[in-house]
Amino acid sequence: MNSYDLLVNSSLLLVNSHDLLVNSALLLVNSHGLLVNSAFTREFGHYIQLVHLFA
Repeated sequence: MNSYDLLVNSSLLLVNSHDLLVNSALLLVNSHGLLVNSAFTREFGHYIQLVHLFA
């Protein structure tokens, strides 16, 4: 393998690592969003139950 191939492979590896990092960050954001949504849904469910209780 010549040095040009090595350079290209290193560049591709760097791009792949960057993509992986971005994907991990997006996954973290999505997980956080999902957590917030489920917490909100649970609280909202309690609120609806209270409304039905007093209705």
